Amino acid sequence: MFEIIRKPTNPLYHSDEYENSLRCLESRITNIVPSALEGISDTVSGLNTAWSAMMELFNLAGLIYLKRASRNFSGISPQIDTMVERAYVLLDDLETFNPTFPLLIVGCEARTDKQRMRILEHIERAMTTSSLRSLHELRNILQQIWVQDDLAMDYELDYLNKMDAVISSYRILPSFA
Repeated sequence: MFEIIRKPTNPLYHSDEYENSLRCLESRITNIVPSALEGISDTVSGLNTAWSAMMELFNLAGLIYLKRASRNFSGISPQIDTMVERAYVLLDDLETFNPTFPLLIVGCEARTDKQRMRILEHIERAMTTSSLRSLHELRNILQQIWVQDDLAMDYELDYLNKMDAVISSYRILPSFA
């Protein structure tokens, strides 16, 4: 997905080929169906539910990123807001396991202090069960992104430039896999 994104200065940005590739990618992300664990017992059914929630969370994060990055769109979008709200529900359902990529993408959408605190709580919960350094870096990256958002009171920041500026400030790029 990351290689397909074009900047507005790229000659292919306004091409039909680019539009078609974006529609195809969006369709592929939307239509990913997690395979259920067959013949599971009641004790494992919770894992199946968590797996489905995690897959949906990754789908939502992928779609949000695609919509923001492919059109370099930083404004308000009811469609993205709906996806973010669904992602919060899924994060609540997952309890302590919160994958970093969806937390990054959903966290970048946090505009209010309440939303930001909610994301930080999910990161803190995940840190209680994991010693992944990427969780510490994720918290710092999100806080830096939020500072950039807060400083841009009268205008919307360029989505990709904001992400690039904050993430590339690290000597070693953090992993969000």
